[in-house]
Amino acid sequence: MEFSIQKVKRCGKSVLCPHRREAARVVFFTVFLPFLLLLLWGIFLYHSPRFFSVKLMGQTVFVSVFAVGTAAAAIFFLFFYLPLWLGAKYWYLEICRPGKLRVPSVFYYFSSFRLYGKAVFTGFQLVFCRAVLILLGLLPSGIAAVVSAVIYRQSTNDLGRSLSLLCLIASTGLLLCGMAGAKYAGRRYFWVPWLLAADPSMTSRRLFEGSVRLCHEKRAVWEGVYRRLWGKRLLSFGILPSFWALPIVNCTLALWLSGQLPIYEKNNFPAPFRQRKIRHLPVRKKFFPA
Repeated sequence: MEFSIQKVKRCGKSVLCPHRREAARVVFFTVFLPFLLLLLWGIFLYHSPRFFSVKLMGQTVFVSVFAVGTAAAAIFFLFFYLPLWLGAKYWYLEICRPGKLRVPSVFYYFSSFRLYGKAVFTGFQLVFCRAVLILLGLLPSGIAAVVSAVIYRQSTNDLGRSLSLLCLIASTGLLLCGMAGAKYAGRRYFWVPWLLAADPSMTSRRLFEGSVRLCHEKRAVWEGVYRRLWGKRLLSFGILPSFWALPIVNCTLALWLSGQLPIYEKNNFPAPFRQRKIRHLPVRKKFFPA
């Protein structure tokens, strides 16, 4: 392996030390806030049928509240959380790249309408591509599992029930294989947020092509990084996520990416002073006075 993962992790920790307050803000907005909102929404849905059946005596109110809440959650996810999540990737890359020229912020994509639209469109493309991969991986085996379960419940013959049970077990295994295949196929789009953070002016087609090319060219190194950080990622997905697990993982990935790819740098320094050249034009002689 062409680098030491332990050295990169130590460098990530040292980079995070002067940015503890900003890292806490990033973790709060990208981890704790969505988890807290999802938990509150689940508690509300758990207690709302009893409340509406006792107070308002109708299920139509509950259905309407559920539809409005789901639509609000989708709008929050698409128009606030996705640009914020992409801004977190930008923040990690900015603090890890050499020669920082500006103060990084997690709300970078909210600074202008052009950047916000680019972040929303790219995030929607990521969600759409991964949703299509998940549907392609889960739809055949899911339909087979549902049909096998229905036949198992409605069948009165022992042979039919045994065959349907075997088909249900096989379709469940295929369902798990489809989930693993969809996750493996979706890894090719992992570097899209990082490439967008490296060069915000890059088109969507170049972003996705660059992510696929990076996964193919640096596959061995990327799998090594992913394998070494798997424990930290699992720790960050717990009920109470570890505070420094996710920042260390992201800083490690950002340091590795900044060392592998030419990072886009915007020069904010003014141009050096150049003395203006004065051209001396020859004065034409006039034969007649003015």
